[in-house]
Amino acid sequence: MKRKGIFLAMIVGLVLLVGCQNRNNQYEQSMHKAKEAIIEKKFDQAEDFVALAIESKEADTLAKNYQVQLKAYQEGLKLKKAKKLDEAKAKFTEVTKVKVGSEKLVEYAKKELADLTKETEKDSKNKKENKKKEETKLWTKEQSAKLADFMASWGQTMDQEYQAYNPQKNVDLYGIQLPQGVLDGQMGMGVDGEKVTIEWSEDGSGSADYQLVEVYSDADTQPYLKKHVYFFAFKNGEGRVYVTQQNQGNPENVLYFKETENQALKTGFANLLSQQKKNNSEATKESSTTKTSLRERLNGTYYNESTNEAVFSIDDSFYRDIQSEKDYPIDQVTINDQVTITWDIEKFEEKYGPRSAGPGPQPFIYKVKSTSDEIVLEDMMGQTLIKK
Repeated sequence: MKRKGIFLAMIVGLVLLVGCQNRNNQYEQSMHKAKEAIIEKKFDQAEDFVALAIESKEADTLAKNYQVQLKAYQEGLKLKKAKKLDEAKAKFTEVTKVKVGSEKLVEYAKKELADLTKETEKDSKNKKENKKKEETKLWTKEQSAKLADFMASWGQTMDQEYQAYNPQKNVDLYGIQLPQGVLDGQMGMGVDGEKVTIEWSEDGSGSADYQLVEVYSDADTQPYLKKHVYFFAFKNGEGRVYVTQQNQGNPENVLYFKETENQALKTGFANLLSQQKKNNSEATKESSTTKTSLRERLNGTYYNESTNEAVFSIDDSFYRDIQSEKDYPIDQVTINDQVTITWDIEKFEEKYGPRSAGPGPQPFIYKVKSTSDEIVLEDMMGQTLIKK
């Protein structure tokens, strides 16, 4: 009887051993297939194989980490496609933070982060350039409104009534529709006896000889031979007021203008332009001063708002990761709606050894939440960092 019990125990043990070996084999095969699928970028298949691996070894950390990385990486791709770049960066960063997992997914995620950084920097550069263009316009909607007020007032002093015109709303000056008649070449335009090119411009910029920004005329209310049309235009960035009272055609088929001799009108327009130049100068100076001030104020140590643990510090030369105790030589710091810190890989590896930078250099990127009383940043994981 005792022998029979021992025999049964041996059989049960053998069955368990075979079952365990089978599960191990299934786990190894599933993980191998998952890795192949990741290399081929068949992420849905990879997820299925990882799920089979977890069924074979429920307590396995590696397979579960693969599962976390695959989910975060695919979510990152969807967010990138939806142009939700900050959220996409957070997901790709999640992939890279997994300590024991798929190195290939980490490689993919770092490449996506680098691409997103370039795209973000490009967008920031475009926004910066557009803002600069806006700040340095020769002519603005605000000036246009002020000119309308001035023309109403000036017209009263001249006992004339002026209306504004544009390519969509033309005034009839002895049979020619202005300004469209000269803009489309129905008649040429001449200034001081010379034929010139002209174009309509919303901001005073352009490539023709003259950029026409405003047109005013009293032609609808003045009698024959007393009608005026004024062109407010720029040439080489300088604004002038030109007038015509031409009432008949000529062999050249040119409508001739000359600079107005009315000093009040010239001065009124010049004052508007002078104020805009002042605004442009102040805006450029303020922008430069703000960025310099922000860069200086950025220096210091930043703490996690939730845990109060020091995360990183920055000075004029180095970004220091507190946890790893490594100093990253700063190459450039870009500040707009986010802070982007790029670093010098050669100097870093001179200090810490060859390949110590990994596949880098990946920039450090933080969203700017506040720059008022204290600088508050947010990392790609959504954690708030406060400078103390």
